[in-house]
Amino acid sequence: MYLENYEIVRRVAESKGDSDVVNAEKNLRSLLSARAKIMAAKADIQQNLIDKVEGVDCGVSRQEQQEFQDAANQLGHASERDEEAAGEDVYHSQVAEITKGDMSRLLSDVNACGASQSERAALYAESNQEASDEFRQDLLRHLAGSIVVKEHRIRY
Repeated sequence: MYLENYEIVRRVAESKGDSDVVNAEKNLRSLLSARAKIMAAKADIQQNLIDKVEGVDCGVSRQEQQEFQDAANQLGHASERDEEAAGEDVYHSQVAEITKGDMSRLLSDVNACGASQSERAALYAESNQEASDEFRQDLLRHLAGSIVVKEHRIRY
C-alpha cells in the first residue's frame, strides 16, 4: 500500500512538477526509508532472538524474520533515491534515537538472556548425567532397606 501510494505521487511529481506534490513525494520517500530501517531493525532483533534465545525450535520466528527482511528490502529499494536528503528529516532522527537507545538496550538484554540460558543448559547437562545415576542407586538402596511386606489374613 505504501509503495503504491508513493509510486502514484512520484509519477505525478515527475509529470507536473508542482512544489506541493514534489514535497509530498519527498516526505513519502523519507517515510518509506524510515520504515525500511525499522523493518531492518526488527529483522535484526528477530535474528538475535533466534540465535541467542530460542534455539532449534523456532520456525515461526525464522518466518517472521524473513518477512521483516523482505519488507525492509522492498521499502528500501523504493526509497533509495536522494538518500542524503532523507537523512536530515524527522523520521530518520527518531529512528536513529530509538536505534541508539532502546534497541541497543534490548539487544544487550537479549545477549544477556542468551548467555544465561546457555549457562543454565550447561549446568543441567553436567548435573543430569552424573547425579541421576547416583540418585537412582541411592534410592534403590533406601527402598530395598526400608520396604516391609506384611501379609494379611484377609485376602480380596
